[in-house]
Amino acid sequence: ATLTIEVAERLRAQGSGVLVVDPRWVKPCSPALVGLARTAKLVVTVEDGIRDGGVGASISQLLRDHDLDVSVRNFGIPTEFLEQGKRAQILSEIGLTAQDISRRIVETVAHRIQEEADKTESGSVSN
Repeated sequence: ATLTIEVAERLRAQGSGVLVVDPRWVKPCSPALVGLARTAKLVVTVEDGIRDGGVGASISQLLRDHDLDVSVRNFGIPTEFLEQGKRAQILSEIGLTAQDISRRIVETVAHRIQEEADKTESGSVSN
């Protein structure tokens, strides 16, 4: 949770609206998460466990089951063999630091904004 709070603080400092939710457990996902996600432009999950089959995958499935059209970005440990080392070193190498996650979220949002602008521009040209 500390990592997620630090990511949220970094994003807030850049002017982004952020809500941090601790789902407490992976399964079953609370239906309350659907209501919270309805107002979001992007849902981000961060876990210090294996990403595949983790909380992010469960939340993504929950949102799909409710036909919620919101982008989801899951951060976690990839399913691959990692070199041994200190925890902080390994997390840094796989991009699970507050700085790395914040940067990738900002890049994701910027990419989505550009896609929307391109769609709007191409729509106005064809009219």
